[in-house]
Amino acid sequence: MVEKELIKQSKMLALIEEQKANQKQMEEEIKKWEKEQEEKVAAIDAEVEAEAEKEEEWVVEVPLQRNVRMEERGESSMAPKLKAKMEKMATRWVANLALGEEEEASLLVPQGEREAFATELQRQTMEEEKKLEWKFRLTRERRRRLAAAEMIEKALRTAKEQRRQLAAQEDLKQKIQILFQNMDVVLRAQ
Repeated sequence: MVEKELIKQSKMLALIEEQKANQKQMEEEIKKWEKEQEEKVAAIDAEVEAEAEKEEEWVVEVPLQRNVRMEERGESSMAPKLKAKMEKMATRWVANLALGEEEEASLLVPQGEREAFATELQRQTMEEEKKLEWKFRLTRERRRRLAAAEMIEKALRTAKEQRRQLAAQEDLKQKIQILFQNMDVVLRAQ
């Protein structure tokens, strides 16, 4: 009876070890996949930067020059107002330019590609959620099995202790009572 229980426990432990190995393999595959995705993103970033550098070569910046003549003529009372107005116009112009660049960038990528990219991201997210859910179920099942194995182990230890007490007992009535308790424990363990 005890040998069957030990065999059963050893099989359960082997199953748990196999699940751990499978889980480790899944984690390695996830890390490998994440590394591949990072490499793809890095390649895309490098390509975008190269294109941006090519575009920057064509842009020629003309530095803004300050009109010194107003100050030389003594019209400095108008300068702060004009300067504030010019700064406000420059801020609007920069904001409009930035908005135009964003619109231009969105026009460069076709709608179909943007939708395909969004769909791919959703698919990858769903896959990752499924993998995490699967890991959670494996962990929960493993904990349940370990708790059951610990309970069985405790019951078997109790039965062994009662057997030892039985050998020491001389009273037949107490021996029968302990035997019934042991059979009950073994039946529950099975």
